Amino acid sequence: MFNTAALSKFFTKHKSTLKRLEKVRGHLESRIYNGETAINAIFLAALTDVPCLLFGPPGVAKSKLIRNFCEITGVSNAEAAEERKYFEYLLTPFTEPTELFGSFRLQKTEAGGQQLMRVETGMLHNCEVAFLDEVFNGSSAILNSLLALINEKRFHDRGEIKKSRLKLIFGATNDLPTSESLRAVFDRFVVRAYMDNVEPEAVEYRKYFDSAFKAQRNFTPKECDYELLDDIQILRDDYLALEKGNDPKKSLFDFDSEEGRKFLENLGYIVDNCRGGLGRANAYGSFSNRRVFQMLRALTMQRLMRAARQGSVIGGGAPLIREDYSIIVAHFLDVKEPLPSTEVDKLLDLPNGQVITGAKS
Repeated sequence: MFNTAALSKFFTKHKSTLKRLEKVRGHLESRIYNGETAINAIFLAALTDVPCLLFGPPGVAKSKLIRNFCEITGVSNAEAAEERKYFEYLLTPFTEPTELFGSFRLQKTEAGGQQLMRVETGMLHNCEVAFLDEVFNGSSAILNSLLALINEKRFHDRGEIKKSRLKLIFGATNDLPTSESLRAVFDRFVVRAYMDNVEPEAVEYRKYFDSAFKAQRNFTPKECDYELLDDIQILRDDYLALEKGNDPKKSLFDFDSEEGRKFLENLGYIVDNCRGGLGRANAYGSFSNRRVFQMLRALTMQRLMRAARQGSVIGGGAPLIREDYSIIVAHFLDVKEPLPSTEVDKLLDLPNGQVITGAKS
């Protein structure tokens, strides 16, 4: 599916950034029990510029993981409000929009009068990374403002449109929304991951305690990478430039090749399975055109992260394997908890008994 030469060139240019991201993955995985899926969701969100939602029962380290990511990348370290890159807030039904976007104060005008001005320094739309805990508890006024902020990266302030600095937005919730009124906001959290309590087995408790002990200490300067998010932004900008380009030789994708045609068939079959819910209409999500396009970006970034993790080069058509396709099930379905492995197999199995495998490169 990929233009091997173009993808290899892109990978070589950004290999250092991807390898540093994998190093951060190792530090986070050592602190968060059973956090591999959620950590991968955070990385995909960062690489593809989409919101990320972590969900699951209370006390499973959803907030801890997001804060750890922000700490190790340096975004939550600035003390001065004017330098602050990080915004965090716990939403309740009584949260006022001014708590997120800034309160008002009277300020003198040049003509000698007074006007209401919003105090915006350090608020949600003026930070680069935001974490909204219990995100679906907000009022309709807040959720409507969030929709505009996520969709347009702009803040609508009493008829004035202001550009937002926001680059990444994370949400966490104990329960997924069930009402139609919250559906639009839920849909905008493109990448999702479920986190659960420790399995009641001795070996699992041992793993959990080891990670919990380690999670109590601060990251060392050697573990932190304060320039990583800036370099991820460069990677994203380069990717978008290639995605928008008209030169077939520079395009990352080659859908006319044998691998390309196979990918389109595989993706179509998987999406059809998910839409149909194995016989249940839209059981796992409607999978709009926008969502499928976002999946293409996520699959590309997953392929690049796999190459960085394995220390390999991009070659041989750079085919996707089952591990890559599995992110559709892990991060894109509308489900309240992970599917049983038997159901996952059915979603990823192809017609005529074929199974998506592919040789690892």
